Amino acid sequence: MTDHYLLEALSILIPILIGVPSSAYFSLHIQRKMKKDDIEEIIKNMKNAIKLELEKNLTGIEKGHTSFLTSEGKKGSTDVIYFETPAYESSVKSGNFILLSEIIRQGISEIYGIINNTNYLTEKLVDSQFILRSEETQTQFSETRK
Repeated sequence: MTDHYLLEALSILIPILIGVPSSAYFSLHIQRKMKKDDIEEIIKNMKNAIKLELEKNLTGIEKGHTSFLTSEGKKGSTDVIYFETPAYESSVKSGNFILLSEIIRQGISEIYGIINNTNYLTEKLVDSQFILRSEETQTQFSETRK
């Protein structure tokens, strides 16, 4: 009779002892795979966003054009382009940039370093053109008042 209870208890315990650890293992395995898939998706989206941003900046080189007045009062022109960087900045600020391989991070960082320097110089160029226009306008205004 005790053997009967023992067999019944074992028939309940054995599936539990086998089922619970194997369920936990498969659950962890599925969670790891899902996390890996999520990371791969983040990397893919980040690369695509940066690629599209760089392509947009490249086409902007052909379209960016502004005009200004020279100090002689003649109309002049110059190419002034301000490069966009939100995709890169977002990837860095979110912490996802570290998911890329080191060599890709270095290359992208170098490109965006050049872009940031170019944007800085562009801002200075635009500021200097504004100052030139302001000084010309003031000179023309003072000459008409004489």
